[in-house]
Amino acid sequence: MEDSSRQRVLLSITCSIGGYRVSVPLWTLPARRRKHSPGSSSAAHGSQQPQAPATTFDSPELRKLRAALPSGIPEQLAKCGEPVDAAFLERWLVARKNNISAAVADIVLHADWRRSFLGEGGVQPDEVAPDLAAGRAYFQGLSRDGCPILILVAARFASDGAPDPLAVKRLMCFLMDRLAPLADRRQNPLGQFRVLLDLAGLNAKDMDSIYRSLLAVFEVLQQHYPQRLRQLYFVSAPLLFWGVWRLLSAFVDPVTREKIVFVSGAGRGRETLEGCIPLEALPSKYGGRSPLIPVLEGIALHQSGQPAPPVPAPEAPETPKGVDQPLTPRAILRLAVSQPHLRARASQLHQQMRLPLGVRPLLAIVAILLAFHAVLYWAWIRHVWQLESLTGVGASHSSLLLI
Repeated sequence: MEDSSRQRVLLSITCSIGGYRVSVPLWTLPARRRKHSPGSSSAAHGSQQPQAPATTFDSPELRKLRAALPSGIPEQLAKCGEPVDAAFLERWLVARKNNISAAVADIVLHADWRRSFLGEGGVQPDEVAPDLAAGRAYFQGLSRDGCPILILVAARFASDGAPDPLAVKRLMCFLMDRLAPLADRRQNPLGQFRVLLDLAGLNAKDMDSIYRSLLAVFEVLQQHYPQRLRQLYFVSAPLLFWGVWRLLSAFVDPVTREKIVFVSGAGRGRETLEGCIPLEALPSKYGGRSPLIPVLEGIALHQSGQPAPPVPAPEAPETPKGVDQPLTPRAILRLAVSQPHLRARASQLHQQMRLPLGVRPLLAIVAILLAFHAVLYWAWIRHVWQLESLTGVGASHSSLLLI
């Protein structure tokens, strides 16, 4: 009897390497979902549902957690720029599934890390000035549910070659510490974020840099800023990024992966973003009415209560002399037809732009080879990911906290 809980392989490549038969799946379908009986447990099928928070800000669990903290830890964290309030305790308790002893141990480790890595007062603006000047991060205000809107431009992280993981972590700590207090505590009591990661403009040579940068981002968020992520949007992801994400997702907790949404820069992607971000805060490149606002400028605007400056209207094209009508496509065509020299020049350019007949088959062959290469690359990525899952690679990251 066929096991419906396994993936179904429709197309694969099988070869013999060193006497071993290796099969690489190229096209698979997800496993069929089996119906659960009312008394069945999700753990019996190998899937664990995220545990809902069972505490409130005045709950006995929070009081027990506060009393269990070693003396001096709250003061040490406050000196480093992170006050130990009810929201802080709630985030760590939820991340450790209401296990007070585990939450205490992680808070102590976090306090030591923060003192050694960030120092007293946290990260200062001059320490991340090069990152902010490079346009790697923007702050657009608050979302409809009171979350700070943080935009990260992936292409700017890959512009200087191999990224420094410590610099990426320091930038994320600066953004978390400076923007979290601006959240609307009535709608967003935990101080969570909505993050847009703009992946437009990436090419093949940037994939390694993006992999290392995102690995550093997820590591610092999961280990030191639990429950800070409300939603993460991957905007305009190129095809090559899907292979990187398959490798990277092995180090991301399943609960965190459910908070990640892939959206395009237009169409339904814009509708998704507009559903949670006001048009006045959404950048114009994603369908909104706001420009990209640098982090420090956005903080100053939010604290002063001033709205973001509107996007400047594009300048209207100048109408040539002797033409009283607007430059619509039909008007331009009518103008070209009425001028013999323009008509002759347009015909000449059209002949120059036509491809020779012998080039077209070559382009078709190149396109087929590129498509075949992409299929083999995708198969290799899946094979590597399956080998890592079978050999247990990434097991050291299984204890990362949930975002």
